[in-house]
Amino acid sequence: MGVVLPLHNVWHERVQQGQRDSGALKPKQIQDVKGAGRDLLRGMARLDDAHNDGIIDEVTYQQRRQAYKDQLVELVEQWQRSQAGQEARDERRGEM
Repeated sequence: MGVVLPLHNVWHERVQQGQRDSGALKPKQIQDVKGAGRDLLRGMARLDDAHNDGIIDEVTYQQRRQAYKDQLVELVEQWQRSQAGQEARDERRGEM
């Protein structure tokens, strides 16, 4: 038992490292990213409406809009990393 646990930990760390390196998202995570993107876009639309209706001043509007845009960029980058990881896995499977 003393040898099995350390070997399990080494194997588990390698699997986790491979998943981190590939940047691949699991199907549930992909759905979460898509949902978060939709939520951010809806939030931006509500923010735009509030600004157009004069509820939010220009400085606050610009700050909040930039925060939404930064979050969207982060989601897009996460999605792109995932797609690149998936393509790399697909290529490796094709070479074997």
